[in-house]
Amino acid sequence: MNSKDSSANNEPLLSRALLVVLHRNGLQCGKEAQLDFIKAPDTAQLAEQFLAQLEAALRSRLDAAATSPSVSSAATTSAPEALLLEPVLPTGELSEVNSTVGDSGARHVNDKDTPLAHEPEEGVIPVANTVAELQPEATEPQTLVEATSTPTEAASSKPESVVLTQPPPVTTMSTSITSPKRAYPSISFQLHNAKQGQEFDGRPMPSPSVSVTISEVTFPEEIDLKLEKAGQRIIGTPTKAGDFQLEIEHYFNDDPERIPRIAKSLLTVIADPRTLWQNHPSDENNNPFWKPDHDSRQLETDGARLVAASLRGRSHAHKGTCRDDDFFIGTSNGWRIAVVADGAGSAKFSRRGAQLAAETAGKFMADELIKNSDLLTAAENMDGSDATQDILKKAIYKVVGYAAHSAMKALSDEVKQASNGVHPFVLADLNTTLLIAIARPVGNRMVVGTYTIGDGAVGILCGSDTVTLGGVPDGGEFSGGTRFLAPQYVEQDELWKRTHAFVLDEVKVIVLVTDGVSDAKFKSDSALEKRSAWDALMLEIADAATFDIKSDGLSDGLDKRLLEWLNFWVPGEHDDRTIAIIW
Repeated sequence: MNSKDSSANNEPLLSRALLVVLHRNGLQCGKEAQLDFIKAPDTAQLAEQFLAQLEAALRSRLDAAATSPSVSSAATTSAPEALLLEPVLPTGELSEVNSTVGDSGARHVNDKDTPLAHEPEEGVIPVANTVAELQPEATEPQTLVEATSTPTEAASSKPESVVLTQPPPVTTMSTSITSPKRAYPSISFQLHNAKQGQEFDGRPMPSPSVSVTISEVTFPEEIDLKLEKAGQRIIGTPTKAGDFQLEIEHYFNDDPERIPRIAKSLLTVIADPRTLWQNHPSDENNNPFWKPDHDSRQLETDGARLVAASLRGRSHAHKGTCRDDDFFIGTSNGWRIAVVADGAGSAKFSRRGAQLAAETAGKFMADELIKNSDLLTAAENMDGSDATQDILKKAIYKVVGYAAHSAMKALSDEVKQASNGVHPFVLADLNTTLLIAIARPVGNRMVVGTYTIGDGAVGILCGSDTVTLGGVPDGGEFSGGTRFLAPQYVEQDELWKRTHAFVLDEVKVIVLVTDGVSDAKFKSDSALEKRSAWDALMLEIADAATFDIKSDGLSDGLDKRLLEWLNFWVPGEHDDRTIAIIW
C-alpha cells in the first residue's frame, strides 16, 4: 500500500476490513453505503494510521527474532500481541508499504463456498480466505473488490521471508443497527378509599407518574364496581367492605405496539357504620320495668288527628338494653293531648321514670279537661287583651302545670313504694325530661298550652312563615347536659314560668320531639327558632312516612311508617327517638 496515494491503494484493504467488521458485529449495511464509507477521506486516514502501527509492530517483532535465537518459529506464526493495541497517531513519517494489485488478483465475493481466482502458494493464508470465512452468507454477490499481495511481491520489497498466519478467532455478537426498544417501568395504581353503600367515583393514579391508558380492570364479583373507560375512572356503589386487590390492565401511551401490562392496586372499602351496629332485643325477664323496644300509635276523633312513635336508639340496641323514651297521646272534650318524655341514660330506671311521667301527666289532663269548664270558657272569651290573656294562662296552669306536678308526685310515690320492695332506688334513678302540649281550635284560632322541662322541643308551626316554641330547651350546666323533672321545677313560681298559653292564627301542626330527634335534625337551640328547619323536618317526614297534613283523614299505618322514619342515620346521633304530632 502506498500511503502517499491512499485513494488508489486503500480501497481493496478497506473492503476486506469492512467485511470483517460487519460480520464480527452482526451489522447490516448495503453495498452503496459500504462504498460511500470506503471512499470517505477520513476512512482512508484510519486505514493509514492502522497500517503505520502494524508496520511498526511487525518490524519490532522481526528485529527481536533476528537477534534472539531462543525465539521459536511458532512466534512468527502467531498473532503479535502488539496488534491488539488500540491504534494511535504515528509520530513520524508513514513508511511505504508496496503492494501491487493486478487484474489477476481481483475477484468478486459471493459466499463462503466461492473459490479464489488464483490459488495461493503453499503455507500462505491469503486474507481473502479469512474474510470469506468470516463474512455471513449473502443472497446477492458482493461488489467490493479484494486484493492480495503474492509471495513474490512481498519478497521483492523485504529481504526477510514473512508468512502471514490466520488471525485469532473472532467472537461475533448478534446486535442490530436499529434503536433498542424502550424499557418501561413497573408501576402500581393508587385509589382513594371507598365507602360501603355509597357511590364511588375514583381515578386510578399510576405510581410513578407516567402516561398510561387503562384498558381493563378485574374486580372481585362482590364489590360491584366497573371501569368507565372514557373517563378512565372506576365507578359504582360497593356493597361489601374490606381490602380488595384489583388487576389493572394498561399500556404506555408512547408505546407504539401498545403492549398490555398488568398492575395491581389495593382498594379499601370502609364499612358502612350502620352495619357495625348490632340489634339485640332487651331481656324482658331480667330487666325490672321492662317495656317494648319500640312503640307507635295514631288517633283520629272529632276532627282531631294525632300520631306518635318511639324507637330505641342504636346505643341501647347494640348493648341489648331497654328503651328509655316514652309518650302519651289522647283527646278529651275537643282537646288534643300529647306528652313525650326522655329518660336519662345515666339513671338506673329512667325508662320507668319516662313511662310513669308521660302516662300520669296525660291521664291527669284527659280527666281534668272534661270537668274543668274554666279553661274552655277562658279560651272562648279570649280577645287578645292582657286581662283575658291572664285568665287563660291561669286556666292552662291548672291543667298543664298541675299535670307536670302530678307526674312529679307519681315519681316520688314510686320511690317510696320501691324502698320496701326487691329493687329499691332513689328519685334520681327515675330522672326524665317532660314535654306537654294541649291544643283546641276556638273559632278561627288555636288555643295551645305547654309545659317543658329538659331538652327536646315543642314547635308550633303557624301559617307559612312562623314557628312558636312551646318553651326554652334546658341545656343544663355542662355541654350535653340538661335538667330533669324534679320537685323544684314544679313549685309555684317555677311551674308558672314553665307553663305557657298561646292563642294563634293558622296553626298547621304542633310537633313534640325528644333530643334524639332535635339534636340530629336541628344541631343547635338557635336552629329550633328557624321555620325553615322545621319545614325541612316535616318535608322529610312527609316523604318517608307518606304524611300529608292536608288530607281529610288519617291514613292507615302512618304510625308504623313514622316509626320506620325514626331509624334515620345521622353520624354520632344514636339516642332514643320519640316524636308526637298534632294537626
